[in-house]
Amino acid sequence: MTDAFDDLDSARARIRSQVQDARERTAAVTVLAETVAATTATVRSARGEVTVTATAGARITDVTVADAALGLRADALGRLIRDTIASAQRAAAERALAAAEETLGADSGFVAGLRADVDSRFGELPGDTVLR
Repeated sequence: MTDAFDDLDSARARIRSQVQDARERTAAVTVLAETVAATTATVRSARGEVTVTATAGARITDVTVADAALGLRADALGRLIRDTIASAQRAAAERALAAAEETLGADSGFVAGLRADVDSRFGELPGDTVLR
């Protein structure tokens, strides 16, 4: 009969350990969600004419156009603003992705799906992007 009680005690210990692990993962994911919600990136165009701040959810929170931009043609300025916005959105998404990798591990299926989503939504950061 001792073996049955030992097996039962062992099963209870495993269950307690699994419950504790689940609580720790839940707490980590809660912190991750708060981190992602607060994640932003500020990007400046290569010559500093335009500066944009975006959230990890791609919301634009600030756009600043420097006096140097006033010498640009309207179409060039529009393109520069659009490209800087895209770069800020991508940079913020990359920061959120890095936080997810740190919390969940780079080999996490969730992180892989998030990486694919970031890549499909935002493409590559231009080589002349300046992160602040």
